[in-house]
Amino acid sequence: MRLKLPQIVIVKSPGLLPMRYKLPELSAKLGVHPRTLTDWTDQGAPHEHDSRGHIWIVATEFAQWVELVRLQNKKISGEIKLSDDQAYCVRCRKPVNLIAPIITPGHGKLIYIKGLCPNCGIKINRAGRNND
Repeated sequence: MRLKLPQIVIVKSPGLLPMRYKLPELSAKLGVHPRTLTDWTDQGAPHEHDSRGHIWIVATEFAQWVELVRLQNKKISGEIKLSDDQAYCVRCRKPVNLIAPIITPGHGKLIYIKGLCPNCGIKINRAGRNND
């Protein structure tokens, strides 16, 4: 499952002081609701419980976790370079090799690629850059 982090958390988390925060303190620093932080701890954010049952978050470990989640989301979202015979199929939700790709030139280095998905058979159109 992909965990969506707000941009403000990605930007502010590396600047946190190297100390332990309670959920209300950290939520005030990051600008998110405390319940959101609780949900993140349930989904793997590093945290500690004390003898009274309070949840503490170590800022340096949390910042590393945020960076790890961000990089995983980047990898999942498909920021991969596709070749001229590939495109992203929105029905299959993955990059596929096109059947009979037709490449037509556009303006400047822009090219248009049309083809069929080998899995579901829908028409796929995408734009790309000519590397010449």
